[in-house]
Amino acid sequence: MGGSGDTAISLEQVKADLVKKLTDNARDLLKKDFNIADNTTNLETLLNRIATSKFKQTYNYDYNDDATKLNPPGNLGDARSSSKICSIIPPVGTQATDYLKTGVFRRVFPLYYGVPIKLNLPDWMEKTAINDLSNIANIIISRDTGKEWRYNQYRRTYDARKEDQDNYMCNSIMVYCYGTLVEDGTKAELAIIYYCGVYYKVKSETKATRDTLQGSAYLGASKLADGSVPTTDELLKASLDTYSKNQFKSQFGYEYASVPPDSYRAKGIDSAFVTQNSQLNYIPDTKTEDLENYIEHQVYSGLNIPIQSVKTAAMKDTYDQYKSILNNASTDSWNQTRLDKTYIPTDPTLNPIRQTGIIMSWYDHKTTDGQVSISVTYIYIMTMFYECQNADQELAAELFKILCNNLRRHIQGDSSGDISDPAKLKEFMKEYSIQEWKKAFGFDYQGRQSKPPKMKQGGRVEPYEELLQVKSYPATKQEVEAWMDAEVFRRTDRKFPDFAMGPVYDDIVNSMMRYGSNEVPKDNNWWYTADFTREYFDPTPQKRDIQQYAFYLYALGDMTINKPGTSGQEGVKIKRLFVYYLGLTEPHSYSPVSTMETGDLASGSHSRYSTAYPWFYKMCSYHECIHILLTGVPYSLDLVNLTQIKHEDMNDSSWRRTRRNV
Repeated sequence: MGGSGDTAISLEQVKADLVKKLTDNARDLLKKDFNIADNTTNLETLLNRIATSKFKQTYNYDYNDDATKLNPPGNLGDARSSSKICSIIPPVGTQATDYLKTGVFRRVFPLYYGVPIKLNLPDWMEKTAINDLSNIANIIISRDTGKEWRYNQYRRTYDARKEDQDNYMCNSIMVYCYGTLVEDGTKAELAIIYYCGVYYKVKSETKATRDTLQGSAYLGASKLADGSVPTTDELLKASLDTYSKNQFKSQFGYEYASVPPDSYRAKGIDSAFVTQNSQLNYIPDTKTEDLENYIEHQVYSGLNIPIQSVKTAAMKDTYDQYKSILNNASTDSWNQTRLDKTYIPTDPTLNPIRQTGIIMSWYDHKTTDGQVSISVTYIYIMTMFYECQNADQELAAELFKILCNNLRRHIQGDSSGDISDPAKLKEFMKEYSIQEWKKAFGFDYQGRQSKPPKMKQGGRVEPYEELLQVKSYPATKQEVEAWMDAEVFRRTDRKFPDFAMGPVYDDIVNSMMRYGSNEVPKDNNWWYTADFTREYFDPTPQKRDIQQYAFYLYALGDMTINKPGTSGQEGVKIKRLFVYYLGLTEPHSYSPVSTMETGDLASGSHSRYSTAYPWFYKMCSYHECIHILLTGVPYSLDLVNLTQIKHEDMNDSSWRRTRRNV
């Protein structure tokens, strides 16, 4: 070079010299480790002989690119094989991983030795297998080996851990080298991996262990039913069907899938439902991911439960029972759980629903030689749901009739309807409230067509007619606000201008709380009425004032009915509160106000209440419940003219009330 006229050696020449050196070293290794002399100058051929010889030495069977000619120990078939060379020019980067993905694990390989090579591993293990070999490859070629060839052997069993799949065994050899060569200042680097490997199906220790555990469950079930030993899950279910039917009759006194004696069907009401189902669930390794889905679509899809709230509650109870069994299972024995629960629908017009049934469960576990924990759980359910007779419910229905009759007697005109239906009571409450509305406010209630006397021409009204039902007395503010948000409107809705939205909401909630609690004294079994008005004044020049009219009809029923044959100390305690609300509000109407004769100028509002005390009635329910029916109309005024509130007592033998008139 320079003045001497020498020519610098090229990088390609240095690479060729490096490959020749690596080839010579591979030939020497083949002779040294396996006593095989080979004069070939083809590096891939030498590496193939080294890898296959090392493979035979390590795994005690011959490697073959034709997988049909492989005979690995314990092979159940489905063997897959592959051999391939990969040259990598450092830095390594992702070349080793890419080589394995595209060269070893790709779906269809080109022809090697005239044989089509395929390595179609099952989806459940392919990603793990690629990651395993990629990690090894990246490690072994990350350091300079001084142009010396080395081996890596990798053996692993991939456990399917599923009853319907066998394991796969991996046997592989990697022959690798990382060499560098510097000639006249020119440096060449080269990393080479030669891979040959086999994947084949072997007997799953997990599956064998699971089969043993299932066999124990079958044997235990045969002892329960005193029959032959089941050999499949279908036969196991049949055995449990036989045993559980006998247990069901012993527990409840009637045959499974018959008409229960305490059902409404037994009273001759053919429309009353009776439904039943039995299911066997096999749960490996206490896995609960699909448990909720199984209960809904296997157990309860076969149960015709027409009341969705009851079905939802029962599914949750069954899920909790299954979870409890999985969390507290006893080992290697069949255990029995009794099911007996009555569900009360939230709708008081519906009959109670009773569930009866038997759950049989079995659990056992074992650890394999490979330290894999295996468990098997069987849960069998045999259950019925039906409309049941209930003394409390029947008494409540009779008292609803009395209540409807009492209210209907005070409604002008003809108020027809089936008074045995508790839902009819709401209609009567609305009829009576509309009737009394004009007496309280001086104009007819006609929903959106209502015309308050001071309403601006072209204004509109917003009517509300709602019924609150809660299972407690007195009602809590949380219950009232939840009902308000769901059935009427939310505090954050834009029903009215900002200055009125919060106060209108609060007035309705506070009134519901007032009549749904102990704040207003109520004699048991008497009806009461109350009316309420309030103006909400717009502080802006727009003067979009709002007025609300509201009428309430409410009563607290409270009775104790002695059970037959008792001393009077035992009885059914019934308590229920009804509050019906009828209200009108007119939103967003322009209505200037010049003066206000009475009221609270500081707050910009004025309100008035009146209450009345009505007739005696009796009513009961299976459970304590509050009913509040709300009807109201807020609207805007052209002029406000309020006078002093007056009181007048009216005497009536069946209806006593105090009215406050404007």
